[in-house]
Amino acid sequence: MSGEEYFRQLWKDAFEEYFASTDEPSTRKALFKQITTAEDFQKQLEQLATPDDLQNQLKANKDKFEKFRKRHG
Repeated sequence: MSGEEYFRQLWKDAFEEYFASTDEPSTRKALFKQITTAEDFQKQLEQLATPDDLQNQLKANKDKFEKFRKRHG
């Protein structure tokens, strides 16, 4: 299995497991479904243009993770 095939399978498995256990909005699910290669992932990372972009994204993810942890112990 090539590195790209491995990434696709790993991403697909992680995606399915994560979204099966969360209540992410459909728009966010659609975004993750668009990421099928390491290059796609890199493009998404490049959208974080400033430290503030990154900080805001990290805070949003932290808040969502904390809600998830409260629900699932």
